[in-house]
Amino acid sequence: MTESIQRCPQCGGYLERIRRHRIDRLLSLFVKVRRYQCQNVLCQREGVVRVHDSLHNKR
Repeated sequence: MTESIQRCPQCGGYLERIRRHRIDRLLSLFVKVRRYQCQNVLCQREGVVRVHDSLHNKR
């Protein structure tokens, strides 16, 4: 899973999409989310981003 789309809100580095955690899958039953991690070695911030329905339906 290597899809860089946005910038890290903490350091401005590139984000890469990574596998979701179990809690993310549970949350996705109500609000669609994707998990990303910053590729900056000094930052490594990880978090979820909400997916809007129009983007989610493109699969």
